[in-house]
Amino acid sequence: RERIEAIQKKSQVLNASYTISPAQIETNVDAEKANHVVLNSLISFKIDAIDDIDVYNFVYWMENAFMGQVSVEKLDIKRTQNVTEAVIRQIGTGTKTVLVEADLDMRWRTLSPKESVNLGAGAAQ
Repeated sequence: RERIEAIQKKSQVLNASYTISPAQIETNVDAEKANHVVLNSLISFKIDAIDDIDVYNFVYWMENAFMGQVSVEKLDIKRTQNVTEAVIRQIGTGTKTVLVEADLDMRWRTLSPKESVNLGAGAAQ
């Protein structure tokens, strides 16, 4: 949570709400040899921003500042309003003005020691 909040500030997106799916265990022979498992989760974001470059910066920081491997599965960006004189005045006064909304799905994979993962009967494989 803290890392995503830091990435949100660094990328200058106005808001990045998200959901993280429960981790699934991926079969990986090399991880097995090292007594680890690969955990795989989907992170879905709803992002509000002033400019699309802020969304792309968010994606960049998620891919490069997050532990493990993060990859984009889906990115839909849409402009919510046109830039007008009134909108520029709003932005100039510091009002959070959403001009771009994005739906972003990212796949997060990370290694974890087997002993730290509950591999009981309910664990997904």
